[in-house]
Formats: sequence, structure tokens, C-alpha cells
Amino acid sequence: YEEPENPEITIDTDRETIEEGVSRIISYLEENGFIENRVNIYFSDSAATHYG
Repeated sequence: YEEPENPEITIDTDRETIEEGVSRIISYLEENGFIENRVNIYFSDSAATHYG
């Protein structure tokens, strides 16, 4: 394993809980368009359930 010179995101596992690290990773992925925002998914699913 070679440590990246300029990582896009870093997680300090000695300073953060697993939950904090996961939350930061998910937020990063959402903000950069890699995955859909959790709020948008929730409301899309809710609308489909109520109006579909």
C-alpha cells in the first residue's frame, strides 16, 4: 500500500468514531455527486409510497 500524495478525503481513525468517519465519507460522496443525497432519496421514496 502506498499512501496517496493528495487524498480527496482522509479519516483520522484514531480521533473519530466509526460513525463519524462513515458520515464524513457519505457526505463527501453526496457532495461530489458519487451517490444521491440521502434526503433526496428519502423524499423520493416517500412521494412514491404516498402518491404512487
